[in-house]
Parts: sequence; structure tokens; C-alpha cells
Amino acid sequence: CYVWGNAQAVGEAGWNPYTDRLRMIVVDSGPTHVGQWRELVRDVASDFRAAFGGPVPPISGLALGADTDNAGETVEARFADLVFEPHVIEN
Repeated sequence: CYVWGNAQAVGEAGWNPYTDRLRMIVVDSGPTHVGQWRELVRDVASDFRAAFGGPVPPISGLALGADTDNAGETVEARFADLVFEPHVIEN
């Protein structure tokens, strides 16, 4: 689960407090880029292996969301141009 944190530093990772099936990875943090489009490129397989170890299962779904239930704030989030590309390993 890739998140834009408020108090966490970019690169921090932790378990989701509601399920042991999710790890949260902070990919942006703080108000510096609020109101700006951000491009995010991740190696999902590598992130999965780092978070859970073992083989990477097939991706069966994708969810996007924005919430502030823990902060008591409001949020507007926009998502665009989501692309999954195969990772090519060069020798």
C-alpha cells in the first residue's frame, strides 16, 4: 500500500494497523507538493519481496483511495494514467 504520509518520512514502511496482509510504504510526505501532480514509479515485485519475502503472487486487483479518518481532516485526491509495465532484467 503506497501512501502519502503526514508525519512519516519518505521511505518509511510499516504494517497496516487493521490487517497483516498490507504493508504501507510512504512514497511522499508533508505539504510540500500539495496541489501538484506527482509521478510515482515503483518496482512492485521488489517492494512485495521486501515487505513479505517469498514469491510474488499475480496481481489480482488494484485499489485507489484517499482518507483522513485518523486525522479528522478533509482530502481531495486525483489519480491519472496508471500503467503497469513489465520489468526487464538486464545482465
